[in-house]
Amino acid sequence: MFGNLKSGTVRTFKERCAYAGARLKAEGFSSGERWLLAAYPNVVSNPYPEMLYSRSLENGFGCVRMKKIDQAVRLPRRVRAMVHIHWLNRIYGNVFDIKRMNGKEAAQAVQVFLDALKRQKDAGRQIVWTVHNIMSHAAAFPDEELQLRLGMAELSDHIHIMNSETRRLCAPLYDLPSHKVFEVPHPSYKGIYADTVSRDKARQTLGLEPDDNVFLIFGLLGKYKGIKQFINQMDTLQTRVGDPVKLVIAGRAADHDTMQALLDLADSRDDMILHTDPIDDRQMQLYFRAADVALCPQPVGLNSGVAHAAASFGCPVVLAENLAPIMRGLEDFTFSFDPDNMETSVSACVGALKAGKAVECGAAMDAWAISRAPHAISTLFFETLRSRL
Repeated sequence: MFGNLKSGTVRTFKERCAYAGARLKAEGFSSGERWLLAAYPNVVSNPYPEMLYSRSLENGFGCVRMKKIDQAVRLPRRVRAMVHIHWLNRIYGNVFDIKRMNGKEAAQAVQVFLDALKRQKDAGRQIVWTVHNIMSHAAAFPDEELQLRLGMAELSDHIHIMNSETRRLCAPLYDLPSHKVFEVPHPSYKGIYADTVSRDKARQTLGLEPDDNVFLIFGLLGKYKGIKQFINQMDTLQTRVGDPVKLVIAGRAADHDTMQALLDLADSRDDMILHTDPIDDRQMQLYFRAADVALCPQPVGLNSGVAHAAASFGCPVVLAENLAPIMRGLEDFTFSFDPDNMETSVSACVGALKAGKAVECGAAMDAWAISRAPHAISTLFFETLRSRL
């Protein structure tokens, strides 16, 4: 876990904390330099935590996962430790737990979580919060979650943002105190996913023609993604481009209704290809290497792993204006649209398609992805965090 344990090693939380401390001592950090960082929730499906913590040991931080927030009480008392919170929707449990939960139970879960953090803060632990979203995607309990976020903003000592506009975008719902906020961008996925297939081979595998203009929507397919709204612009896009346009939608549907709606749309359009079978890490390269442009049509959000994945594969990106700051430094190959006017996404798509044909596109995007490689962003994160302690 995060460079502290070999993959597949099973240890108790207490043993993992001890092991992390021993590794830091072996790295040469004194007791006054070492920090134990307990990360919650325990997410293994998203590589982000692994990327962010990939240089933890080299920077004097031993990172361990917490399956439940109450594991924080088992942190060694004589060790300097902090609690790092990521995706807040996990406090309600898994998808099945949420479906069985009512508002009263959700409110109780929020209070239990905040009380657990307050106990850690009272014990002298520092609280770090990475703000991934304004609100959780398709938040099941918006009122309760708002109270959770208000509590997090109050309890947190350090608030990590990845989008420079995060405070402004969150402000209509809750305030993030400026003195607590620090910005470290989302890492690219350079070196994380396999990248060995050629564009021609990727297209052949996916049944696409060499001269197709391919637009890609990738990842978890939920209503919040704005997919249907973009599809409504496809006829206009076909006219503007002139040459054949294909829209490839690949990923897992978030729910049955979304799946059925996408199936119905795919049946009604010859220019739309839908892939909802499981996609493993080795197959990701097929979609991004086959695509001319990656689309992030969601109208609301702070960050996009898909946009960073696309850039890592040299694929220009179209995304909503509120997401544009996360691609700073790649403005020539990132095109934004007004989320309140999806018609503007057509011009953004045309611009991205043209930019992708530029000779310098591949080298420029590769250089950007390397500059934001996980090890570089991890080092920046820990250096910035340490400077605040």
